[in-house]
Amino acid sequence: MLNNKYRDKVMPQNLPNKLRMIASKIAIIKQCPKKDQDDRPLSEQKWCLYDSKGEDLLGRHPSKEKAIKQEQAIEINKHK
Repeated sequence: MLNNKYRDKVMPQNLPNKLRMIASKIAIIKQCPKKDQDDRPLSEQKWCLYDSKGEDLLGRHPSKEKAIKQEQAIEINKHK
């Protein structure tokens, strides 16, 4: 799990605390390094979503909010 100092840097401050806590337990969201970018426009892949260990790339997104939404969708589908 991300520590509070790091989580505040990568998660929007206007999200409810409960939502921010759920999102921080599942995966890591950070700006995409060049090694994880593909041939799409850079504006579409500013933020990368990784598994909780930071090993597997789960998705690339234009905003942190969209990365969080994907993370939430993954978590919801785990419980189906």
